[in-house]
Amino acid sequence: MKNSKGFTLVEILLATVIFGLSIIALIQTGITSLRSVADSETLFKAVQLAQTKMDEIETEFQIFVDKNGVKKGLDEKKEGKFEDPYSEFSWSARLTESTLRINSKLVRKLLLSFGIEEDLVDAQVDSQKLVIGNLNKNIRENFAEIQLKIEWQQMGRGYVLPIVTHIIPGKPKIGFSPSADSEDEGNETPSDSSGSSDAEGGS
Repeated sequence: MKNSKGFTLVEILLATVIFGLSIIALIQTGITSLRSVADSETLFKAVQLAQTKMDEIETEFQIFVDKNGVKKGLDEKKEGKFEDPYSEFSWSARLTESTLRINSKLVRKLLLSFGIEEDLVDAQVDSQKLVIGNLNKNIRENFAEIQLKIEWQQMGRGYVLPIVTHIIPGKPKIGFSPSADSEDEGNETPSDSSGSSDAEGGS
């Protein structure tokens, strides 16, 4: 019976291959972890910059809307780059018509969730179409939406962080029209005789 001492060449080669594959796996895991950390840190910076810039832009747009009204400010745009040490980040802001709307389907669903009978719900919704139309008209004329985007490049890829907020004039104009369009109940881009512009298209 032979007493084996040491390793064969095949065993050494096999061990080397296994060791090499293990090292490669560890390196790839380490790179992925580093990228995740870098992505998290960059995203955290982007969120901080977005909050600061939104406060600044909101104040500027609020002053404009208080002075000139919502309609004159629609589609107003601002853009720029952050200073060092955040020069890799840029921003763009746009004041658009608010997309907030009250929808008959939403009102119906809400009433049904309260356990109200379907026939009564349909009657209530039908009778309140004029009210809903007027509410949407007032929302459209008094609410503006600020869309802010923070953009940056990292490892050859482009990233965008969008955030949205709403503002209203210091003295909103509230009115009730007996001829308000009863169908103006929550379409994404409603229009009526007031000439409100549709500024919802993406840029």
